[in-house]
Amino acid sequence: IQITICARYSMTDAQPMRSSAAYFLSIEPLCTTYTTAAEKLVERQSEQRAPKAAPPSSPSSHPAPAAVYLVALALIALSVAFPDTLINFYLRARGFDTVWIGVFHASSQLGGIALGLPAVWLFERLRRRAALIVGLGFATLLRFVTVMPVEAGVVLAAEAISGFGTVLFGLASVSLLADLTAPDDRARWYSRADFARAAATLIGGVMSGALPALIAGW
Repeated sequence: IQITICARYSMTDAQPMRSSAAYFLSIEPLCTTYTTAAEKLVERQSEQRAPKAAPPSSPSSHPAPAAVYLVALALIALSVAFPDTLINFYLRARGFDTVWIGVFHASSQLGGIALGLPAVWLFERLRRRAALIVGLGFATLLRFVTVMPVEAGVVLAAEAISGFGTVLFGLASVSLLADLTAPDDRARWYSRADFARAAATLIGGVMSGALPALIAGW
């Protein structure tokens, strides 16, 4: 329809042409404009009629496994915080002074820093769950040594080397939570994990600190 109107207008209103070539040159710009407009109109109508493709959906979170992860993380933090406070009483009973006990607690942090690169190297070669089990088991076994009747140097060395397992477990736990959550929900789940860990650590410390007084009262 647009092209027909264009041809009629050019034939009735255009000035007399001296040749057919001049005639076609005179109507070509006008007709091209209308033809382009018609093509755009057809394309627009086709796009409106065509069904719109659904936007790509981001990977969904897995709330149930993520919630289980939070519970397990809180229980692990509670089980670590409880003996970390009680061991102060044990080391005092063995005759170690306050400075030595402070060095004992710092040794695991220093060991984690010194053995951090080997822990990262091993983590990149293990699966997530395998790294969790290896890291937690390694740290737990070495901390059993700290409550055995051994030399003071052995106690410090065992606590320092246990930092390797702590770093490995931390790397695996953070990566596992990333696998269980979608990018849009990840920040919310990481906040919940930090809160669960901090709350369990606080509760474990308070409970273990009050336990000797309760036992003495019995």
